Amino acid sequence: MTTVTGTQLAASSGRRAQNPKVSPHFRYQDSNLIIRSSDEMEFHVHKSIMSSSSRVFRDMLSLDAQNLSTTSDLALVDVSEESDVIEAALRFLYPLPRPILKSLSPMVVLFEFADKYDIPLINFTLQEILSQSNLLTDETVRTFSIAKKFNLTRVEAAVMPYAVQNISKFMAFGSSTEETEVLTLDDIHRLDHSRSRRSVAAFVALHSSTHTSHMSLPLCACRRMGGRAERACEAWTAFADLFIKTLRENPSTDISDPTLRYEVISESNCPDARVTLFTHYAPYIQQAGREIKEIPWAFPEEYEREKLCSREDMGIDDCTFEYEAIE
Repeated sequence: MTTVTGTQLAASSGRRAQNPKVSPHFRYQDSNLIIRSSDEMEFHVHKSIMSSSSRVFRDMLSLDAQNLSTTSDLALVDVSEESDVIEAALRFLYPLPRPILKSLSPMVVLFEFADKYDIPLINFTLQEILSQSNLLTDETVRTFSIAKKFNLTRVEAAVMPYAVQNISKFMAFGSSTEETEVLTLDDIHRLDHSRSRRSVAAFVALHSSTHTSHMSLPLCACRRMGGRAERACEAWTAFADLFIKTLRENPSTDISDPTLRYEVISESNCPDARVTLFTHYAPYIQQAGREIKEIPWAFPEEYEREKLCSREDMGIDDCTFEYEAIE
């Protein structure tokens, strides 16, 4: 969290132009606070609203009145942001139409404003908007980076499935922005760990759904002819292997997608492969699909444990320093 002191906020010459520019949307007659932007636009607002919305403004306005520049009964605060940013931010605090946010750049500016002046409402609202937008898929890398930079837990949870599915985008991301500069190799390792961990969990879900079911299913040709009555149809084994392989390459693979079964049937040696996969095992595929959807996309605690174990295996201990005694 960026900390800005009240004296920094209130630093002002105290002089106003004879005919100051005043925002047409923020010129309340009962205002008792003027926020003046870097391009000399004034916003006539209320101390109560700014204090309740922003911890920084609350602390600043709680200082002794002599620390503030005053004009008549109005407190005057100069800020470093331009008027368009102040206007957009204040619209989240007052009952006015909010800006239409279709790209990440204006969102980043507002996240920075909310972070600098500690305004939870703007941060929360922006996270709501971003978590439900197409930007999660259209700009996955940058959205992930923004979530990390500003510690946006909701956005990170929303973008994580797309990040795990598209690790290659992180590896090939060429254009650097201020946000993506926060990405590290550890972030890529974390995403790769989540991809691998989901594959393992999906494998377990798939096989647990049929662990005791093979014996109760009708015998297919390969089980009858091969004396494999107690084992699964070879078409099912091939399907399970293909699904896990495909899932590792594409974590969003849907197990109920018939394309997977058709691919197995086309190469299967079992004459009953079609009825086995589309009829006998259909309920188990549906059950596994439901369980796989419940598998999380991130495993932060497991990842940190594995990192710790890896350090221990490499013999890396915490670094300590020793000094000679001074006589």
